[in-house]
Amino acid sequence: QICRIRTWRALDDVENYVKDLVNEEATNSRGGGLRIRNVECVGDDFHPTFGASCRAYAYLVDLEEEEEDANDDYCGEDEEYRQSRRPSISSHLVPKLDLMLRTLEGKELDYIALSYGKVKSQTTLCTLHRGRAEIVEWAGNDGNSTPTEKKRAICIELVGDRFLRRMVRILVSTALREANRDDAGCHDALLNILSTKDRTCRAKAAPPDGLIFVEAAY
Repeated sequence: QICRIRTWRALDDVENYVKDLVNEEATNSRGGGLRIRNVECVGDDFHPTFGASCRAYAYLVDLEEEEEDANDDYCGEDEEYRQSRRPSISSHLVPKLDLMLRTLEGKELDYIALSYGKVKSQTTLCTLHRGRAEIVEWAGNDGNSTPTEKKRAICIELVGDRFLRRMVRILVSTALREANRDDAGCHDALLNILSTKDRTCRAKAAPPDGLIFVEAAY
């Protein structure tokens, strides 16, 4: 995240003072999970939200590779049960996701259908500069900065001039839903949903756990 703080202390190296102070406190109280990467002095007119010209997010979705069943010909499951099961999130979705996201790039579009709550901005028009989906490997930790076994995930990368409330998580969940459809050959699925301007056409927002704020440009 990016935040703005004010201090009236007359320090020669206020940037490193703030960085070291916060990082030391975070290490002692939270095990090093929170860190400041960069501190710089800005003018009084700087605003971390409204002053950004571009933002970048990533969303990680753990892969759930389907295991081969020795009884593939078993027909004990009825059709209703099969349709009610949670869609698998496997690597075959990546090309479909990537193609759908690429169709949104470079276009100023109304994203009201992929937003949540009351609109507080003057416009719901946004431009997605980059939309990608690819497979990555990542390793978490057990709370003590000890790396755990590497896992594979789908990384959805989004870079845009602005994002509406919950837009990233709703965009991710809707793209996954459309990619899971049996007729998911339509690369314009997301474009078609945006054109309706109807929030009932989108999926419920994806969980916040996989969301990563990458950076903002000013």
